Amino acid sequence: LSMLQLLFERLHELSYVMNDAEATIVLPCILEKAGVAKSQFKDQFMDILSFIRSKELYQLQRYGSNICMKVVEKSKSNRARSLAATECSSCVIATGVGAVGRKGVANLARALNIEKLTEIRFSYLDLFYNIVQNSTLDKVLSIIGDDVTDKTKEAIIGRCSKRPSTAQR
Repeated sequence: LSMLQLLFERLHELSYVMNDAEATIVLPCILEKAGVAKSQFKDQFMDILSFIRSKELYQLQRYGSNICMKVVEKSKSNRARSLAATECSSCVIATGVGAVGRKGVANLARALNIEKLTEIRFSYLDLFYNIVQNSTLDKVLSIIGDDVTDKTKEAIIGRCSKRPSTAQR
């Protein structure tokens, strides 16, 4: 892990920005590992992810839509999906709804619709809250359309009308 930290620090010194191919290979793995890491390593993984975000070694909009949303959609790890939603929330707060995009909003709604675990559902709902803060609830609901159940739509509406409780900032 320390080698990864040094690598990203060196890339920052060189003002290097990862392209999509490089980021698609490395960043989902780091997100996945950070989600399942034991506490002694989780802090190091989180430092790496924070460094990548803060120094923009990969464009934040692309990080949210290409990396975080892919982990939300495809990861089998509960903690990795939750972490990816939290990371995506950070991107939305920093750059706006473009960090998720229309396709990401629709995919997030489908993920929320099938998710059973409460903690992950809260992470997804917090992400929806941040999306709505940078857009409107009507736009979000129109993007979602009829892809989800009424219960899921009600959860989104209910969460977006109050302050998030689990978002980490």
